[in-house]
Amino acid sequence: MCKRAAYLHKGNALEALGRHKEARECYLKVLPILENEPRSTRVDWEVASAIVNIANSYSREGDFDSADKEYKRAEQLGADHLDVPDGNKADGMNIKMVAMRSRAFALQKAGREEEAKSLLREVLDIQKEYGDLMVKEREDIRNETMKRTMEATQAGLNPLAS
Repeated sequence: MCKRAAYLHKGNALEALGRHKEARECYLKVLPILENEPRSTRVDWEVASAIVNIANSYSREGDFDSADKEYKRAEQLGADHLDVPDGNKADGMNIKMVAMRSRAFALQKAGREEEAKSLLREVLDIQKEYGDLMVKEREDIRNETMKRTMEATQAGLNPLAS
């Protein structure tokens, strides 16, 4: 874990210095370390972060085609969590939005304003859906807590006791 964090931080420092190719080489070193990890949203967040950084480095060099392939790859990591029973929909939506926002800024930089605006409209739609999902999850938690409290009270237990 420390090694991949070190590569990520070194890549970020190099990127800040404008040394995009060297930064990308650091980000690329993160991916093989993560491929041996069991697939999970935590790992997908790390992979997506590295991939978006790789894409950003291409974009900053003016190579939108290479950047675009990477952004779409990161977006797919998020999308993978949306339609599977054991997927984490909230994390999937967020991973997808991060990749899409970064891609939109790269499109803008490449002079493709209309595509960038269209993509950002999609992000806004996902953000609304995400907000609705969070409201529903909070309601579900509140309802479950109320149900357990009532059951405990009916059984003669103190629901506040641990």
